[in-house]
Amino acid sequence: MTSDLNPRAGNGPRTRARTPLLAGIDIGSTHCKALLCTPDGTVLARAQRVTPRDPGGLTHDAEELTDTALRALTDCVRQAGRAPDTVGLTGMAETGVPLDRHGVPIGPVLAWHDPAPAAHAETLRRRCGGAELHARTGVLPSAKVPLARWCWLREHHPERLSRMRQWAGAADLVARALTGRVGTDATFAQRTMAWEPASQGCGQGVWNAELLAEAGLTPAQMPHVHPPGRPVGAVSRSVARRLGLRAGAHVVVAGHDHLVGAWIAGARHAGLAADSMGT
Repeated sequence: MTSDLNPRAGNGPRTRARTPLLAGIDIGSTHCKALLCTPDGTVLARAQRVTPRDPGGLTHDAEELTDTALRALTDCVRQAGRAPDTVGLTGMAETGVPLDRHGVPIGPVLAWHDPAPAAHAETLRRRCGGAELHARTGVLPSAKVPLARWCWLREHHPERLSRMRQWAGAADLVARALTGRVGTDATFAQRTMAWEPASQGCGQGVWNAELLAEAGLTPAQMPHVHPPGRPVGAVSRSVARRLGLRAGAHVVVAGHDHLVGAWIAGARHAGLAADSMGT
């Protein structure tokens, strides 16, 4: 927490505490939404913009997607007249794009709802076993999991996968736009079906090299997974000047809605379930 000092008080004690301001951005399938609030949950500003899609509806332009999310944030900043001290990011979990060695997207951002990888998901089910995959990763094989998508890319667009130095999900892309760094949260890593959560609550988990090898990838090509609440980085000075944000503000990839919702609902141990009927 920072504070404002009474200018007449010299170097004396604080006279008025400055309440931190928190921002949340959700990069959703239909809208990019943002809000600003105080730590007690008082909402000071809200904004949303339509999520841009390419004509076919199954991909997004990376620059347009990140720009739309950040415009929703700056709309809130203008409403509130203040920039946030911390920015939390969430969004479409399985949506993402390969990045090259310079961090530039290779091709469009691939939407989670594209059915094209369905055959590869079925191949993974046959090769690895559906129940076994669920037991190892917490995710069932389906067309939307990035592991199936990477297998599809290997077959249909091998040039993209061969140039890929890192994968970035939708929230990770916005974090990179703000900080220049790529990182994610374990709840997003898990949705790839290539992340193996730690058992018994010990540690976070690991990228599964054996599963990644199904797509010809390695753990080194996956985003760094930060502990819950640990910032990916800080808003850079250049971005702060351009968008009217606060340089040095923490940027956190804050977690996937279904998994965070399950935790809040109390489904935290084997034998407990949360029924998510929409977000």
